[in-house]
Amino acid sequence: MLTSFTGVSPLDPIRSFSVVMIVFGIWLAIVSAVMPTPGTSYAATRAMFLGWAGILTGLGGLWLASYYNIFLMALAVLLIVAGIGAVGYALMKGQAKKAPPAA
Repeated sequence: MLTSFTGVSPLDPIRSFSVVMIVFGIWLAIVSAVMPTPGTSYAATRAMFLGWAGILTGLGGLWLASYYNIFLMALAVLLIVAGIGAVGYALMKGQAKKAPPAA
């Protein structure tokens, strides 16, 4: 983004922001795949990270596609977002349920 402000990058600042959103969303998807299971019940779960990854990647991709008028890319991004959502839902349902503590 800084290179677009200085004129080094061919993208303008708004388009480069959408690329940064896509890269950050992909990074969050990778983090959700490699992070260990949280120890406490209030910690962020893999499904939450994967959900945010899908939202950021989807919004960034649609924003970038709207500038270039690329319908097929927007369709592919929607399919990727739907796939990430399906994997996140499967992870959320597949996590073991903890038994309530015995009183």
